[in-house]
Amino acid sequence: MGVARGRQVSKAVGGIEVTLSIDLEMAIGWQTSQGQQRLEAVTAGLIELLDSQCIPATWGVSNPALSAARDVILTARSPHEVAVLGERFWLGDGTTPSRLAQEFERRFAGARRAGLEVSTLLLRQTAEHLDLNLLLGNGITAVRGPAVAASAKPADSRQETRRFSTWQVPSPTLIPRSGSWWQADPWAFQQRLKRAVQWASPLHLVLDAGKLAELSDLGLPAAARFMRDLGQMQSEKQFRFVTLGEFAREYLNRRASQPSRSVLAA
Repeated sequence: MGVARGRQVSKAVGGIEVTLSIDLEMAIGWQTSQGQQRLEAVTAGLIELLDSQCIPATWGVSNPALSAARDVILTARSPHEVAVLGERFWLGDGTTPSRLAQEFERRFAGARRAGLEVSTLLLRQTAEHLDLNLLLGNGITAVRGPAVAASAKPADSRQETRRFSTWQVPSPTLIPRSGSWWQADPWAFQQRLKRAVQWASPLHLVLDAGKLAELSDLGLPAAARFMRDLGQMQSEKQFRFVTLGEFAREYLNRRASQPSRSVLAA
């Protein structure tokens, strides 16, 4: 997102809009009873950290209607959002169109039948084969692709796209699992926060809870340091945290009269 556009948003709301999405599933091979217990501990720890800093987040789970974490997320003090986490086992390139349609219906329509407002799709891997009609038909207004490390070269801001009523999250940035300032990713992450403030540009952060659960300390000490920094920036009116669903609604309303580009562009 360009500098001028970001400044316009910042002035409108009194702070740079920042989103935080959390991928809340274990990797293949860690989906054991012990792994699930560790993930539950990470979830509880992150909920407590986010509540202490008044930061809402978008939590991605494979199937919201069946997720054991759903009630914990929705009863937290912060107004969190539940989203569908797209994973390779049901969203891979080899999935047939009919199977894909069934999976989307099961996860999105199933969530709505369970009383959940679910309109955001988080992707762990790139899925260029997704059809726009499939997204629109399932009421999906926001799509976030795989996050990249803060030390990676920033993606072209032109990847931010809108098509009809679906918005693609630009340049999602992975929050490091370590908080040691001398390591490349934590240092680069802090620099990215500073640039966002300097350029008044919205920022989209991603936390992989499944990867945190694999660490001996569950990654919570490092997460606590980062959350304190983010909470401080919010209290100083530099950042304003919103969920991806809320950001998508605001963005689509602002851009409704402008020409659109293809969704899910590379």
